[in-house]
Amino acid sequence: MSSRVVISDLGPFKRAEIRLKPLTLLIGKNSVGKSFLAYLLWSLTAAEPDIGVLLDEVVKRGSDDLVNSVLGKVNKGESPSNELVSLLKLYIESLPLAIEASLRTLLPRVFMSELKDLIRVNANAGRVEVHGSHAHLIINFKGNDISVEGPGNYMQYLQNIKVDVLKGNVLNIKHGSEEIFRGRITSSYDVYYDVVLKALAHYVVNSFKPLFSTEEFAALLVDSRAGISRTLLKPYVSPRVVKGISYPDEQFMRLYYRLCEMLHDGRVNLEFTKEFLNELGCDLRVDVESGVYVIRVKSWSGKELSLPQAPSGVRESVALALSLSSRDAPYIVIIEEPEAHLHPRAQVVLARLVARSINALGKYVIMTTHSDYLVYSINNLISLSKRRERAGELGLSDEELLDPNKVVAYLIRVSEEAAVTEPLRITDEGIDEGEFVKVAEELVEVRAGI
Repeated sequence: MSSRVVISDLGPFKRAEIRLKPLTLLIGKNSVGKSFLAYLLWSLTAAEPDIGVLLDEVVKRGSDDLVNSVLGKVNKGESPSNELVSLLKLYIESLPLAIEASLRTLLPRVFMSELKDLIRVNANAGRVEVHGSHAHLIINFKGNDISVEGPGNYMQYLQNIKVDVLKGNVLNIKHGSEEIFRGRITSSYDVYYDVVLKALAHYVVNSFKPLFSTEEFAALLVDSRAGISRTLLKPYVSPRVVKGISYPDEQFMRLYYRLCEMLHDGRVNLEFTKEFLNELGCDLRVDVESGVYVIRVKSWSGKELSLPQAPSGVRESVALALSLSSRDAPYIVIIEEPEAHLHPRAQVVLARLVARSINALGKYVIMTTHSDYLVYSINNLISLSKRRERAGELGLSDEELLDPNKVVAYLIRVSEEAAVTEPLRITDEGIDEGEFVKVAEELVEVRAGI
């Protein structure tokens, strides 16, 4: 199941509902709220529960006795099934407080505003509902504070937990047939920080994927990435330049250096993105400057440049290509206007790279766009998924095709002084292209008039 996010009276939206699938498209004109949604969704994906708050709360609720009981039973070779399930129940019930603490700090940094400024004009309060497969959370915005309610009905998840003690006091925990933890535990620290936190992480992924992971797992590729790549991606940058930049821009800088290191260590598959880089007329390698990994760009002419010296399309797309091609995190890639500075053919190749990233690497990709080229390209990959022989004739592999069940698209538009999200119908032929057809018809009518 995919998570569903419902927004009420936040930003420009009176109400908006987004169901997240491996490819989620937010389509619309400028200034209708696409970026607000992208930043909010990134905040929800990057909001790692505050572990300090979580542990303080479970201790207040009597976790020490349960932990000691778990250790006692394991030492006797007995299964501490009831105690561990009760302990995990405490963690799950304390999770809203931990997420609340994380969001209270994160959201003002992401939006560079106070929490009260996120509430829609003329509304007294706002909220975000997150509905997952095993639970739900409700995030309430009131004045300059937030509160999180939940987690709703999670007992079905706990009913599938199985606990065994193997030889050598090795604890084994499974959820259904999936192993969550296997290891020897000798102290309360092991139970608190290893066993139950791993089980809680499994619960969060199982219930809310792709939300509430960590900033490392979720990348936001901001619309200012070409500018950041020119001015800020240097081993040493003047504090005067860095002061006042937004938190999303700051995390993009950290993402870039992390991707450089991953590329150096062979954790990015350059073959995966070779066609896209060829279309941009470049190749990449990693160098070291002042002890820091940096990317060098070799252009089609043979000249080698640092990334800040590279053309705008390359600066716009390098972090995007590497994020989509990494074998490790980020697993959730949120991209503002991936078509920026790209000519139509590059957008066609980019759509194929996105499909490969989803199918071969299991990534979630969320994109804001107003490019008809990109939408048409995605539609072609959806249509070809039902015509695989034809796809082969066109030189496309199965990994480059898109199952319509993995794609969801929304038209963001303004209606009665509020932005709304309109789900677009997706068939075996792709996404409903009605809005782009209307624009094309308007241009033809103007041309006819001229």
